[in-house]
Amino acid sequence: MMNINDQDSVDDEENQQSQKEEVASTNVWIKHISLQSDLISDPDGIKVRPMSGLRGVDYLLPGALTNFMSYVFGPVINALTKVGYTDGKNLDAAPYDWRLPPSELERRDEYFTKTMEKVMELYNNNGGTKVVLLCHSLGCLCGEYLLRFANAKDKSWTEKYIHTYMVRLYFLC
Repeated sequence: MMNINDQDSVDDEENQQSQKEEVASTNVWIKHISLQSDLISDPDGIKVRPMSGLRGVDYLLPGALTNFMSYVFGPVINALTKVGYTDGKNLDAAPYDWRLPPSELERRDEYFTKTMEKVMELYNNNGGTKVVLLCHSLGCLCGEYLLRFANAKDKSWTEKYIHTYMVRLYFLC
């Protein structure tokens, strides 16, 4: 039979073990999300890249119990699919590595070139219908860089392919 002091000791040990596991998990996450001292390279042996397509922008932590508190574009994607938009045909996303400056996004991943190609593909898949760019948070700056990059390559590109550039900002009071 265990007395109260013994139970308290077991509880303390379990709490300490739980805290150690949480710290270890946090340290692993930080190691994976960090960049080397050059501020552009992944740590040795680690390669982190954004998820592609709509899965990369719907929810930070997908799940029945977590969707309502971790959405980014999930509700927008759901609303658009309900009215007939189709993933990859006339609805897509271009997640990016927010840790990098725009010049490195293009150099390392050809991000802006590939995003321009994705826009042109959506345009062509939909009978020449211009594309609406909807950006969120820091992605609004990335969208601005995309438009500047495209215009530097071809001044008529945005006029031909882009209908609207919309930003989605949050204000908290």
